[in-house]
Amino acid sequence: MIVLPFAVMGWLAHPPDAGAVLAGAAAGALPNGVAYMAYFALIRRIGVARSLSVTYLMPFVALVLCVTCSANRSTGASSPGWLSS
Repeated sequence: MIVLPFAVMGWLAHPPDAGAVLAGAAAGALPNGVAYMAYFALIRRIGVARSLSVTYLMPFVALVLCVTCSANRSTGASSPGWLSS
């Protein structure tokens, strides 16, 4: 969406084709739609107050997944981010 006005006005040297635009839209809309449906199903199942704990656990889970699934290491600078949330 950020590049679209520039492509329409002809400011890009090689504007993206329709397939690339549709792929980008699908990559953004599909996972977000599934995540929202799962989150609202969680709210319906356990309630609003308990479902808010998901918000506080996300930074910690992201850090753990990053360390375990990739070659990244956790440093002291990354830990306060999830401790403060």
